[in-house]
Amino acid sequence: MRLRDITPKSLFGRMLAIILVPIILVQIISVSIFYERHWDWVSRHMAKNLSKDLGLLIDELGKEPSKDQRALSAVRARQYFDIIFYWLEGWYFKTKSIVQCKI
Repeated sequence: MRLRDITPKSLFGRMLAIILVPIILVQIISVSIFYERHWDWVSRHMAKNLSKDLGLLIDELGKEPSKDQRALSAVRARQYFDIIFYWLEGWYFKTKSIVQCKI
């Protein structure tokens, strides 16, 4: 099998091979790079915003919130952030993880 057998014979076929194929390849590569970077940026941005929303709710609660503060924080979380959370008695937030209290 020789290269001459694979290459186009007509002028139109050669034009397609020389002009259109590189243009289509460049477009495919640039679109794939754009969407990959775009989705990466959107994912990072959404994760950062979610962590800021949760941090705001945790800071609002404080170290030992009363039942009224917890109820108000739950209402605000649902109203402003569309976050539904429940308070588990005997659990508290530490800096890096959730730890159960010994009561």
